[in-house]
Amino acid sequence: LQHDDIRAVQRGYGDRFEKINAPNDTIGAATTLDPLTPPGGQTELQLSLDSTNDEDWFKFSGTAGNTLDVSVAPNGLTYLEGPLAGQSCGAGTTLNSLALQDLSFEIRNAGGALSVVNATGAGISEKTTGFVIPTTGTYYVRVLGTGIDDTQLYDLTVNQTASATPAPSTPPTAPATPTAPATPTAPTTPTATVPTTPPNVTPISPARLYESRSGTNNKTFDGKQQNVGRTRAGKTATINVTGRAEVPNDATAVFLNVVAANPSGPGYLTVFACGTKQPLAANVNYNGNDISFNAVLAKISTNGTVCIYTSTETDLIIDVNGYVPS
Repeated sequence: LQHDDIRAVQRGYGDRFEKINAPNDTIGAATTLDPLTPPGGQTELQLSLDSTNDEDWFKFSGTAGNTLDVSVAPNGLTYLEGPLAGQSCGAGTTLNSLALQDLSFEIRNAGGALSVVNATGAGISEKTTGFVIPTTGTYYVRVLGTGIDDTQLYDLTVNQTASATPAPSTPPTAPATPTAPATPTAPTTPTATVPTTPPNVTPISPARLYESRSGTNNKTFDGKQQNVGRTRAGKTATINVTGRAEVPNDATAVFLNVVAANPSGPGYLTVFACGTKQPLAANVNYNGNDISFNAVLAKISTNGTVCIYTSTETDLIIDVNGYVPS
């Protein structure tokens, strides 16, 4: 089948996981992805959201301390679409099937969303790397889309990697995929670290706490700390955390999705409790003019804030997904 044929069929009948009388549109009908075998994990090609009302659910078995990488990549191309004119093709109109819907996804457990990934626009992949699985159990990936009410094809990759505690090493000069050294030495360019044994995190409804970008669609959930502009190189942004969303005033730590959007060049972010010494480590490594993000379990300062240092000028987007009670 050609690309437009596949889109037409899935518009009417859904993709191969949209089973008759049991489409994977709900958590109870989620498609099983096990086993997530490294290094590549599980990849499913040419899935689709056949309308803006459609959503796809997938489930897998997660092990506490393991890290999760998820990618949702739109699948499409630009071509002419239109009715036949007699025995020949009509002039048609240009259709970009790569960017019909703006895709996003959630990592969830039975209690709700743990991480919401929606950092890019239509036609661009959404991904997260190094998400730390807090407890052993069943987890879900929920794929959503907004935009034109038409079939959006996409490719899904989910990979789970067993936790490890490698010996500290000197990090590369270029940004690298986050690693998890047990006791990092004092590096000249920090490498990313993630917690391997996180405490019990209380999931909450995802909420955007900080949005530096301008624009009517770039808002925080409460209108605070939005459109504040880029954080300059070598500077620190202060994120007000407690007393916002569902984070109580006595919470000791928060589970954040930290995004560096369109940095001026390669660099890294370090997340830490304000008022404490900035650690020689990084939570997000990035390249210039890119979008990079990571799930971070961060301590909260005594005044209810979390600080984010950036080595290079960048926009910052911060969502909260859970907290650690006192």
